[in-house]
Amino acid sequence: MTPAPPPHDPRRTALTAWLSRTLGGAAFELSIASADASFRRYFRVHLARPVAGRDGEAHTLIAMDAPPPHEHVWTWLQVARLIEGAGVHSPHVHAEDDAQGFLLLADLGSTTYQDALDAGVGPAPLYRDALAALARMQARIGAADCATADLNRYDRELLRREMEYLREWLCLKHLALELSTAEHRVLDRAFHWLEEQALAMPVAFVHRDWHMRNLMYVECDALPGMNPGVLDFQDAVVGPVAYDLVSLTRDAYRAWPRATIAGWIAEFHARARAEGAPVPASLDELTLQHDLIGVQRHLKVAGIFARLAERDGKHRYLDDVPRVLGYLLEVLPEHAALRELDHLLRERIAPAFRAKSAAA
Repeated sequence: MTPAPPPHDPRRTALTAWLSRTLGGAAFELSIASADASFRRYFRVHLARPVAGRDGEAHTLIAMDAPPPHEHVWTWLQVARLIEGAGVHSPHVHAEDDAQGFLLLADLGSTTYQDALDAGVGPAPLYRDALAALARMQARIGAADCATADLNRYDRELLRREMEYLREWLCLKHLALELSTAEHRVLDRAFHWLEEQALAMPVAFVHRDWHMRNLMYVECDALPGMNPGVLDFQDAVVGPVAYDLVSLTRDAYRAWPRATIAGWIAEFHARARAEGAPVPASLDELTLQHDLIGVQRHLKVAGIFARLAERDGKHRYLDDVPRVLGYLLEVLPEHAALRELDHLLRERIAPAFRAKSAAA
C-alpha cells in the first residue's frame, strides 16, 4: 500500500502524492535512503511490482527530495545527462518534477566504495575503475557540453570563497582563534598564490566530490562498466583537471600511503592521455598540479567540516579534520610560497584543534 507520511513533514507528504501519480497508483513503500550535507533527502521506493529499468527489472527506485529554492533539480539533471552520455554509470532518471523539486531515479544500491573497502574489497579494482571513469568523463565531456549545461567555472572568486572557509569557520568560529594582522596576511598571501596556480592549470569537467562516499559499488561481474556508480554531482564545474583526482587519492575520509597515491596518479595520467583528456604531457607536472589543487581543496574541506559542526550541528565531520590537516602538513613544506602557511597551520591551527578536541 502507499505509505502514510509521518506527521509534520509536508515535503514527504507532497513527495508521496507525486510518487502515487507518477507510478500510476501502484503500491509502494518508502524508507530513508540517505541525507547529505545539503538540503536534499533521498528515499528508497520499495515497489510491490518490479518495473523495467535500464539494467533489468528494478524492485526499488530512489526518490530525491530537493526543496526549492535551496536546491535545483535542473542542475542535477543537466549534469546527470552529461555523465550518462560519457558512458559513466549515473542514476537513470525515470521521472522529474522541476517545480516541486522531485526526481525518481534508478537505485544504484546502498554500498559505497567506502563500504566496500570496509567489507574487505581490495582497493586495486575499485581505484582502477574510478580512475578509468574519471579519465573517460574528462575526455568525453567537452567545453561545449559544459556550456550547454551552464556549468560554472572554478574562477578566482570561487577558489577564494572556498579557502576562506578555513579562516571563517575553522579558525574564527570553531577554534575562536584571535589571528593577528600578520597571520591574516599570511592567509591572504597563500590564498592569492594558490589562486594563481589553479587558474594557470588546464581545465576539464570537474565532478567536485569524486571520493569514496559518492562512488557506489555494484557487485555484479555480469554488468561490466557499472563501477563506479556516480552520485552527488550537482555542484560540477569547469576547473583544474587534477581536482577530482586529488579528491580521490587524498580522500577526506580515508588515507593511503604516499607511494600508493603516486601509483594512482601515474595510472590516471596514462589512462587520461590515452582517452584524450586535457592532462599535462608530463607526469611530474600532473603530480605538481595534483598536490597544489589538493591544498586548495583541503583548506576548503577543513573549513566546511567546521561549518557543518558549528552551523548545522553535524559534529561527526570533525573526526575527519585531522586527516585533512595532515594532508596539508605533508605538502605545504615542499613549496616555498606556502611555508608561512605551513608555520601558521603547524604552530597555531593544528595545535588549537587538537586541544579543543581533547577538551571535548
